[in-house]
Amino acid sequence: MKKFVAVLLLAAVLGLLAPLGLFLLFWWGSIPFVREDSAIMILALIGLAAGAVIDLTVLKKFIGRLFLLPVPALVCIGLFYSVMVYGFFMGFPLFNSVVGIVFCYIAVKRSVIQKRPLPEAQRSAGRFGIFYLAVLAIFCVATAFLALGEPSITAEVKGMLGLPFEVTMGMIWALILAGGTLLVLFQFFTTRLIADIVLKRAYEGKT
Repeated sequence: MKKFVAVLLLAAVLGLLAPLGLFLLFWWGSIPFVREDSAIMILALIGLAAGAVIDLTVLKKFIGRLFLLPVPALVCIGLFYSVMVYGFFMGFPLFNSVVGIVFCYIAVKRSVIQKRPLPEAQRSAGRFGIFYLAVLAIFCVATAFLALGEPSITAEVKGMLGLPFEVTMGMIWALILAGGTLLVLFQFFTTRLIADIVLKRAYEGKT
């Protein structure tokens, strides 16, 4: 079961890079040169198909190397997914915490698989945790600016949540501050818990 989960994680993180990356590249890269929406979508689908072909021909050679990648490569991949998830959910940063948790787990497993000393593994986990907390915080701030800059934000929140009362800007501020703080704390404690569990299982009896 553990092996299946590991393979699934490897396939998801590495396997989606080429299809999604080429899909977005062909989509946004074609906009300055193509006027028809249908043509832009066709080009985007061609990019997606090209990424799938790359996976089928190349990915199998790298499927087991996720935990062997250098730190800069992991950081770049994590940032790619962070930006993609933020855009996909239209500036709602809730699911960016999932990206941070997954990549912090990968960082911890990387240290374990590479048989790093426990203090080094702990430092690596801490650095990745802080980095992805900073990324999440940046997205939360960006969402706050976008929301506060929307003239009809109070009416939108009222309609979205189906509230029977009028929403004030004070409520919006409270929602932004409380929601952002809770999200950051959730990611912090979750990544810390996962790191502690993984490191304890890997290094128990070796220190």
